[in-house]
Amino acid sequence: MFGFGLHTSTDVLGLGLQDGDALIVGTWPEGRKLAETLHSRIQEILAGHPWSELGWVAVCLGPGSFTGTRIGVITVRTIAQALNIPTIGISALAAIAEASQIEGDIAVSLDARRGDRFAALFRRDPENLFVLRTDILVEAPQWADWLATLPEATTHIDGDSISPLPIAALMTLANRQFEQNQTQPWQTLEPFYGRPAPIHPGAL
Repeated sequence: MFGFGLHTSTDVLGLGLQDGDALIVGTWPEGRKLAETLHSRIQEILAGHPWSELGWVAVCLGPGSFTGTRIGVITVRTIAQALNIPTIGISALAAIAEASQIEGDIAVSLDARRGDRFAALFRRDPENLFVLRTDILVEAPQWADWLATLPEATTHIDGDSISPLPIAALMTLANRQFEQNQTQPWQTLEPFYGRPAPIHPGAL
């Protein structure tokens, strides 16, 4: 049995395959071509691994690109429904925090345009990443106050400057949640847009 994960919330596509202790990841700067190339990229990274042996599937829930996040979540929901396997949703902010390898309190933020920021607060040790403040859209007038109320010695990471894409960290978090039986059925998997998405409500 193996696990598979997608990060489609930026212009760079990230895919990961967890097979026991072996982790395979790949990234591609797909941009607007994502919908056209995603299927072939998935086939590429899953080469030699039959769908019948897929045990779980994970996806970045955002925040990030509306379109990219939506494509990723729909893809994972479709795979999970077809194969009757559990899903795992991972925050883009949590993946950045895990990728930092910093121990202690970590605030992560991303540009949400108009001067607003997506933000969350975590506490990380070598074995776990704990959520202290869940993902939220902080509007520009409240941003200074949000920062001012962080615990002392908090490390603030500007996620917009992070490279490469933290697909390996997403897979680490997903595999840990699978091992701890912290999965969810595909029907409950929802993206985090932070603000109303420019799509029909019924389309995620």
